[in-house]
Amino acid sequence: MTLSHNLITKEKTLAINKDSKLYGTFAEIGAGQEVARHFFQAGLSSHTIAKTMSAYDMSLSDEIYGTSPRYVCIDRLEKMLSYEYDLLQNRLAKTRGDTTQFFCYANTVTTTSDSDKNSHGWMGFCFQDKEERLPSKVIIHLKLNHTQRLVQQTEIGILGVNLIYNSLYKRKNLSDFISSLKEDLQSGVEIDYIQFKGSAFSHIDNRTANLELIQNNWTKSIVFTPDGIILQAEEAFFNKNLLIMQGTYRPITKSNLEILNQSQKYFKSIFNIKDEKILSVLEMNLGQKQKMDYKDILNRIDTITATNNYTLVSKFNVMHELKSYIRNASSKPLAFVIGASFLDSLFNENFYKDLKGSLLEAMGKLFDTNTKVLVFPYKQKDLCITGKAFSPEKKYACLYQYLLEQNFITDISVCDDIDISILSEKVRELLKKSDKSWAEFVPDKVVKLIKEHNMFKD
Repeated sequence: MTLSHNLITKEKTLAINKDSKLYGTFAEIGAGQEVARHFFQAGLSSHTIAKTMSAYDMSLSDEIYGTSPRYVCIDRLEKMLSYEYDLLQNRLAKTRGDTTQFFCYANTVTTTSDSDKNSHGWMGFCFQDKEERLPSKVIIHLKLNHTQRLVQQTEIGILGVNLIYNSLYKRKNLSDFISSLKEDLQSGVEIDYIQFKGSAFSHIDNRTANLELIQNNWTKSIVFTPDGIILQAEEAFFNKNLLIMQGTYRPITKSNLEILNQSQKYFKSIFNIKDEKILSVLEMNLGQKQKMDYKDILNRIDTITATNNYTLVSKFNVMHELKSYIRNASSKPLAFVIGASFLDSLFNENFYKDLKGSLLEAMGKLFDTNTKVLVFPYKQKDLCITGKAFSPEKKYACLYQYLLEQNFITDISVCDDIDISILSEKVRELLKKSDKSWAEFVPDKVVKLIKEHNMFKD
């Protein structure tokens, strides 16, 4: 079926309702039946809708779908999609399975007008792209940043329609699929996770798809596990002690891992952590690049996961924004590991022009009793800079001294404790020259990857 690429929400739902092959279920929990409502209002909904339901009562919902760790989580959504799709198939496949493409749309969300609470949700679409074929599936996590609950409900309805429409008719081009999810949305919705499964999406790489979310300004961060699996950030960081180390990791080096190891020891000491686990995350900040090099980013992710570490790909402009993002998931101890050379940027007031309180307000947003900045030395020939040796502008000298004295900013080592003489840039130079000595400075598993895939020579 050929359809226009720029239809408004009502036109999209009517086009779907007119598609004689489609028939399915809508199951929505937490914000009314906002997606199903669009299909009812468009007309011809009886052609498309087999059933709609909202199991709001928690006990009733558990009885239908089974229990989950939380009511708004990916596990609950997966169970909703599986249950409703299987039920549809079991009851209707015999009578109309050879002429029908069955589908199920589901969401589980929480909406609120309380600015101190987190409005977010999961939505997914499970469907057959051909009669009697195994279903394909797409799942997203969304954050609702508007402060009015009714606006949030409207956004859920529009986004749900866009997700269904794009899955059916705009799935060939990944970039178009991701960017056009925004159609008809007027305010701040964030999508920070997307997952495709099944033959209808066999041409789509999930890692690239999630990087497309950053490219299209749907989100500022994506998390990859040591297994290379993509996780929604709040699922990954939920209630964790977090150590986040910034770097380019192009590629990751032995020095990076040595710094990380020292930081982990220091983290335990300053926060008095004994038996609890620490989640170490290597942050790759992409800055404000307009166009992302997916191959290069994926190469860097592969080298990080080869060292059994989590990767955070981000585009946060300033550190306090990243801190605020993490605090949605965990209030436990948090430390950022930076090189002493980065202190110049941290104390550059030009980065905080959007704040009324400028740099002072930024520091207030960044630091609290459970948030620290750990500094490793910066060496260059005969020069070595540490946190204690750093001097900000004179007008911020007293503020910086206070942060040092209160251990909000602290050195994890002195200049001779860690070998940071060879960093990523030097390794790339050696690679370009075909100088085999580069392998001395990179972990063995990473050496193997770089050789196999001819990485980092451009």
